[in-house]
Amino acid sequence: MEHFKLPIALLIIAITIDLYVALLAWRRRSVSGGISLFFLMLAVTEWTMFVLVELFVEPLPLKILSTQLSYIGSQTAPVLFLLLVFSLTKDTGRLQSRFVPFLFVVPFISILLAFTNQNHGLIWTGFTPYPGVEGVIQYNHGLLYWVLVIGYSYLCLLVGIIEILATIIKRKYTYRWQAVSLLVAALLPWIGNLFYVLKIGPFPGIDSAPIPFSLVGMVLAFSIYQFRLLEISPVARDVLFETMIDSLIVLDPKDRIIDINPAGQRLLGIPYKDIIGSPTSSLSNFHLIEVLRRDPNQTHQTEILWGQNQDRVLDISVIPLTDKKKHLTGRLLVARDITEAQIMENKLQRANETLKEQLDQIKALQETLREQTIRDPLTGLYNRRFLDDMLALQISQAKQDNSMLSLVMIDLDRFKKLNDAHGHSAGDAVMKHLASILKAKTRHGDFACRFGGEEFVIMMPGASLAAAMRRAEEWRKEFQDQTVFYEGKFLKNTFSAGVATFPTHAITAEELIKAADQGLYLSKNSGRNRVASIDIDSVSIPEYHHEETIS
Repeated sequence: MEHFKLPIALLIIAITIDLYVALLAWRRRSVSGGISLFFLMLAVTEWTMFVLVELFVEPLPLKILSTQLSYIGSQTAPVLFLLLVFSLTKDTGRLQSRFVPFLFVVPFISILLAFTNQNHGLIWTGFTPYPGVEGVIQYNHGLLYWVLVIGYSYLCLLVGIIEILATIIKRKYTYRWQAVSLLVAALLPWIGNLFYVLKIGPFPGIDSAPIPFSLVGMVLAFSIYQFRLLEISPVARDVLFETMIDSLIVLDPKDRIIDINPAGQRLLGIPYKDIIGSPTSSLSNFHLIEVLRRDPNQTHQTEILWGQNQDRVLDISVIPLTDKKKHLTGRLLVARDITEAQIMENKLQRANETLKEQLDQIKALQETLREQTIRDPLTGLYNRRFLDDMLALQISQAKQDNSMLSLVMIDLDRFKKLNDAHGHSAGDAVMKHLASILKAKTRHGDFACRFGGEEFVIMMPGASLAAAMRRAEEWRKEFQDQTVFYEGKFLKNTFSAGVATFPTHAITAEELIKAADQGLYLSKNSGRNRVASIDIDSVSIPEYHHEETIS
């Protein structure tokens, strides 16, 4: 084991580095490439561990088993590296998510063939001691080893390298170093594997590829901290910063412009080369300068006027940029032209106001039309239609509440004689006068209706027979004592009234109206100008049981 001391030490160091980088990646799993890097380093860790185990075990079957187990990590690592590259470059046009599972088909087949090699010999044709190195096995590789294991792994690395080179060419200077770090990470394991395949290098017969892969981990860890590899993706910066319609201006702590997107250049009317490094104090717009003078450690948002005629409106956000220690490293200014939006908002507001006015007018018209359908045009009281609908509802409510409902029916005395003597207009004036008394003297919740001709009906929910008769008597006296001045004449008239009460006299609307009408005729036959109610013994109505009528 003496000659294994150095490779064992390097493999242990490699495992430690791999696990550390995996931990860093897991902490940044929410950003682009974090998950891919995490699983990549786990795969490399597994690969490295079983390469290390192979050096410690003596029996040939155990050495072969260790190699077979190492294939789980070694065959998935190139695919995971490719996924890492594509996730960081955000090149989703070349690699769709639905195709990702197919990338693992070949590694799966390679692993399966490795574990079943004793049945077919397609991966290894035999095992012999490595010449000149005690304790190391030389694997005689079959055809599918070169096609599936080596060919596919190199293909994944090659595609990743091509994607990285394309990124280096087209990315801005700041983000090129991220791509360069990925390129170094891709080349190191390739070189390490070539040492193993070509049987050259310092550790003959030992799969040394995991060791440079640990160097990959070191490079990636350095990139995470130095170049913020997993925090700002190169393409994300280009796509967002360069193509956003909003104007973006990056300022350093001294309020000098250090970056600006094309929209910002158009806003200021200054080319990129002429504005980079310029202080914001050189800007001509006073409103913008006032915004930038505010506390640099706080986020500000305001609207300012812009343009030669100050006819544009900009929504300005100034956001502080800080490092991990919360030290101010600069500010980001985001400007959005909201002129058209404000114009549309004003139009919408005016349209809403107009619509509200129209709805109010429609509502008022509907209420007017409704009133016209339920009101008597002459007196302004409710009409017969309303009486028929409301009386049925009030009786139903009285049944539920176990309460009373009284009905007063009024008829003007000798009204035909009045019309014959003074004309129908005089009769209308008298009816209007009676209606005005009923409007003024009925309780809140009572309903005064014109029943037809010179007849009126007043619904009085909750009123007993005695209370209804007292109120009807008050109306009668007031109507009797007052006169109506019409065309130079003082007209006087009286009315007769009949009162009926639910459930004393009736339990249906039709029966209640009939009972009130009978009371009215009793008043008429008794000399007019009075209020009467029929004797309960004189009417035949079914017995009322409250509990049977609850709906």
